[in-house]
Amino acid sequence: MASRNLLLILDNCEHLIEPCARLVAALLRDAPGLRVLVTSREPLRIDGEQTYFLPPLTLPQRGTQVDGSEALDLFIERARQPQPEFALSDSNAAAVASICARLDGIPLALEFAAARVGALSVEEIDAGLAARSSLLAIDRRVALPEQQTLGARLDRSYERLDQGERLLFNRISVFAGGFDLDAAEQVCSAPPLSADEVLDLLTALIDKSLIVNESRGQRSRYRQFEILRDFARDRACELPDGLADMAETSEHHARFFLALAKSAGPMLVGPEQAQWCERLDQEHDNLRSAMVWALTRNKVPALALELGAALHPFWLLYGYLEEGRNFLREALAMPDEHPVTDARAAAIHAAAHLASSQDDLAESKQLVKLSVELRRESGTPH
Repeated sequence: MASRNLLLILDNCEHLIEPCARLVAALLRDAPGLRVLVTSREPLRIDGEQTYFLPPLTLPQRGTQVDGSEALDLFIERARQPQPEFALSDSNAAAVASICARLDGIPLALEFAAARVGALSVEEIDAGLAARSSLLAIDRRVALPEQQTLGARLDRSYERLDQGERLLFNRISVFAGGFDLDAAEQVCSAPPLSADEVLDLLTALIDKSLIVNESRGQRSRYRQFEILRDFARDRACELPDGLADMAETSEHHARFFLALAKSAGPMLVGPEQAQWCERLDQEHDNLRSAMVWALTRNKVPALALELGAALHPFWLLYGYLEEGRNFLREALAMPDEHPVTDARAAAIHAAAHLASSQDDLAESKQLVKLSVELRRESGTPH
């Protein structure tokens, strides 16, 4: 190659990343007319390398016609291999769009799911994606073992992580809908990980395509694909102390987003309202996850009550009235050793405000009366 002008393509290098890096470095040193195009889930990290991130396929937009997205087009094309007459229709469009969204537009996952169309309806595939380890497998006699199931591909990536990378990868699965660096450092930095290590480990996971950098504007934001979140939680539970570690991380997550909601509360009625509303809307999935944890995972009445009281201005502004009322009903119904607290009174007042916004004046009046009684009893009648 030394005297020729060539383009060399190396495809799928991640399972041989070190020997591929040595080979390419040696070739480029002695062949000045050579250019190399490499596909891999992580960079070679050699001199002269320019990386290009390939994003997932575009997804159907919520509230619009589902046709016209890359993920949808690929699913339909692959679904016609086992079932040539397959077509998008009014009856199956919602299920197909849901499949594409659940799989985050990842081409390999979409291909595996579409291969099931010959045996299952798209509604059954959508409902069965909770059991991804078995559903996202494909029977190809000539395929390599790691190409026959998505789980095998993920296993290979996971096995190449060092101990710190694995621990952060598992802990990050508590986030829903993305996170920023501050959240990762505060939620995931329990021993043996320190907050100072999180950025370097997060960067390593991004380089290995296990975390996606979705930064827009001035604030960096990251996301773990849903398939990877499920995989990380499953692998964490297999570790000796994995369940306890994930339970502790989930509590850190809930308390972090409670603190965010409480910080936002006073700002939702001032000149920074738009900025804080946008922040809460961006973190809505994480806030919902914290709400579920408070109600079901650890039964923490005080946290649930404080979260409901802090979020109720956001629910009012964005129209999440029924969601807020249902959450507060469940929170107020939880057994509590301290039935007379400012947190309970504030939560009841928030529930009254939401009820009146839905013209349920009878319940609102009853709740306001109860809130006043609790305030007087606790010595804070304001």
